[in-house]
Amino acid sequence: MQILERLATRIEALEKRNAEKERSPDIAGGTTRPDPSSESASAVSHATRFEATLHKEVADPTWEREFQATATKALASENIKGVSVENIACGSSLCRLDVAVPSDAPPLSLTRAISEQAPHGGIWSTTDEAVVPPGKAVFYVARAGALLPGLFEPDGQ
Repeated sequence: MQILERLATRIEALEKRNAEKERSPDIAGGTTRPDPSSESASAVSHATRFEATLHKEVADPTWEREFQATATKALASENIKGVSVENIACGSSLCRLDVAVPSDAPPLSLTRAISEQAPHGGIWSTTDEAVVPPGKAVFYVARAGALLPGLFEPDGQ
């Protein structure tokens, strides 16, 4: 529950900062660029939704062991030094995978590696420091046949 409270507090702070900041003009096109903090607010919002789902679900230790083995193998296949699985938690439809990543690790290649080797219904990851500390990444993976809550559901935004 501490994670949810921390993420909720972070969302409030980012939303307040967004409301107070003006958007900066794009010199070339005369349009406005999105405020980077809005991307952080979006990342925190998704992570909060996923954490709430995990918190409600019954743990599935069998799927957790299977997914950990698959994810560890997938990450190792990328041959990036310093990448390691730090924690994993799986409910009935969703897993959270916490990974240590060096600053030069390409997050998309890690996501692709997991996606290619682990059957899933959707995958979302971030290295946004509003969600995880520097040098960390978090992956939320929906079980095959399930959807990421609020992200790919018909009524999700």
